[in-house]
Amino acid sequence: MKLPITTGRLIIHRYAEKDLNDLYEYLCDEEIVRFEPYNALSFEETKKSLEWRISSDEIFAIELKSLQNDWKRLSWETRLRPAGRRRKTVIST
Repeated sequence: MKLPITTGRLIIHRYAEKDLNDLYEYLCDEEIVRFEPYNALSFEETKKSLEWRISSDEIFAIELKSLQNDWKRLSWETRLRPAGRRRKTVIST
């Protein structure tokens, strides 16, 4: 799949080093992650999480263009699986 993919409203891309600060602001906030299956992360833990996301061929970030310069941008991930296997989707704002 050739990325990024852009539509009138969205940008679908692989995670990159430039996403570290935005990802940290999301993952370090206990109020934001309280419904996630993990606790808030430290900056170092977020770096490791980003490294994992960057290395994955199954995880993509989707940004809402209207929030592109706002850390509260839409963040959506999907793990693509071979046919017949379940797919995990996470949507958050």
